[in-house]
Amino acid sequence: GAYVAADLTNLYSLEKGTLTVRKTIGGETGFTAITTHQGVIYVAVSNGRVFSTTTGKSYDLEFTLPTGVGASHPPFITALASYKGRLYIGTRPSEASDETQDSGLVYSYDGDNLRLAFTV
Repeated sequence: GAYVAADLTNLYSLEKGTLTVRKTIGGETGFTAITTHQGVIYVAVSNGRVFSTTTGKSYDLEFTLPTGVGASHPPFITALASYKGRLYIGTRPSEASDETQDSGLVYSYDGDNLRLAFTV
């Protein structure tokens, strides 16, 4: 079934009307966003990393967001979205960071290059 939801520690798929846990993680890292983009499932975790899978069985680290100027941790990923051939990654400053920036950042990823798209 298709991946349809994520909470802090689980990814779920929907099969025949039943939600099934497909992947669980523990520790201080939790799932923060999930989307599909060009046939690939992308999953964000709270430490600024984004993983990808085409099977749902193994996950590859796709990229880690950069740590901002004056920050000690990467931003917290709040959203993933597919739009016009790019994967967009919405963030806010990490709670664990000493970053004073109030605004969020939006990055875009084309499969090869990660870049800052704009600040919100």
